[in-house]
Amino acid sequence: MSRFLLKGFSKNHPSSQLGSIRKISVLLILATGFIVLVAVVAGFALERIKTKIQSDAGEALQIVLQTTQESLNLWVESNKFHVRQLANDPRLISLVERQLKVPRNRDALSSSGALQGLRNFFWHRKDQFGQAGIFFVISPDLVNIASMRDDHIASKNLIANQALDHLNRVFRGAAVLVPPIWSDDPLSSVSAGKRKNWPTMFIVAPVKNIQGKIIAAIARQIDPAGEFTRLIQLGRLGKSGETYAFDEYGKLLSESRFEADLRNTGLLAKDKTSILLVSLRDPGGDMTKGYVPAVPRYQQPLTLMAQAATQGQAGRNVTGYRDYRGVPAYGAW
Repeated sequence: MSRFLLKGFSKNHPSSQLGSIRKISVLLILATGFIVLVAVVAGFALERIKTKIQSDAGEALQIVLQTTQESLNLWVESNKFHVRQLANDPRLISLVERQLKVPRNRDALSSSGALQGLRNFFWHRKDQFGQAGIFFVISPDLVNIASMRDDHIASKNLIANQALDHLNRVFRGAAVLVPPIWSDDPLSSVSAGKRKNWPTMFIVAPVKNIQGKIIAAIARQIDPAGEFTRLIQLGRLGKSGETYAFDEYGKLLSESRFEADLRNTGLLAKDKTSILLVSLRDPGGDMTKGYVPAVPRYQQPLTLMAQAATQGQAGRNVTGYRDYRGVPAYGAW
């Protein structure tokens, strides 16, 4: 009897083990399937969260961009309005007409009573005109017939040398903003003597006589590192956000927030400003972390954003691209 039971036990033992193995296998399959399902669901959820975050970031960038653009447009139009008002002042028109009759040489123009009258006119309106009354009166042949500095008088106006299309628009009747160009005239004692050239910008309006004929243009000089840059930089997201203006060649027209980085990486000299000197080019890696480009700056491509914008394509990118320092960034333009 005991032999039979032992024999029976020996016969059932393998099947019992097999059943246990099958149960374990089923449980492992179910557990694996559950883990895979959780991973898929979690991955899907994370992707949706990522998409949502990117979408929100893109919308926030777009709002900042639009707000900054509208604020800048209001600032420009306000400045144009004030310069137009001055250009329409009968006292100014009379002085300009007198100065236009003076022989076109520096001695004659500099010693005329009309010039002194013009300097007094702008000096007493310096709060309205800005920059301590710095001004130019430009004749139709693009010569400075009046200015605060004698050495500018009787020479061709610098706007005509660097932004002639803007000045031509003025002599067709428009008031215009001239984006930053190079000047040898310091706008403050802080700038004076530090460098030969520095960026400047202008608001220019036509001067018309009583018959409505355009007889000259007046130009108000503005420091692009001042109110213009401050207004632009107000629009930014977080500690690392930045808003800036640039031209059709990808050169900065407003100051960079990261001039310290630019100097540390050798992209900007110690005594220079980033305006007109820094191009929005992709170095190929993060220069703030020690990356050294293999090609010179002028051979580097424009950043993804600058490439699109300089081709007239508005847009935004929330998947990431390198900025002009090589730092990963999102952007709208």
